[in-house]
Amino acid sequence: MKTEKEYYKSMHKVGRIISIGGIIIFVGIPVVICNSFGIMPSIKEIIAVSIGLLAIFFPLAIPETLSYTPIMGSSFYLSSITGNIMNLKLPAALNALKLSNIEQGTEKGDVITGIAVAASSLITVLIIAVGVLLLVPLKPV
Repeated sequence: MKTEKEYYKSMHKVGRIISIGGIIIFVGIPVVICNSFGIMPSIKEIIAVSIGLLAIFFPLAIPETLSYTPIMGSSFYLSSITGNIMNLKLPAALNALKLSNIEQGTEKGDVITGIAVAASSLITVLIIAVGVLLLVPLKPV
């Protein structure tokens, strides 16, 4: 049986690996598409377009990470990859903790928030898939 320290160490290891994989996929797909169509922008163009977004998102990323991580524990990795933490993942995690009467920051709380975030992510994907399927009949329009 794993101790609490071993559990957190393994969760953070898996979380880091999946986060790095997610970043590679998020960046890799546009690079492959741009290369295959011969429309790869220069680094100078990428920086010029990205600077405005980075000016907004970078200062927000640090306090968000510092404030959400104690509540969500190791499920923050999944939340970061699937997105919409403030509106979907955090309320789901907090509601799960409240309904189960488990304190945040504990091993049980970490498991509960992980289940809540995973369920929220799966439901989001399911809703998007249903929406796409319902749009198929409207294709001729």
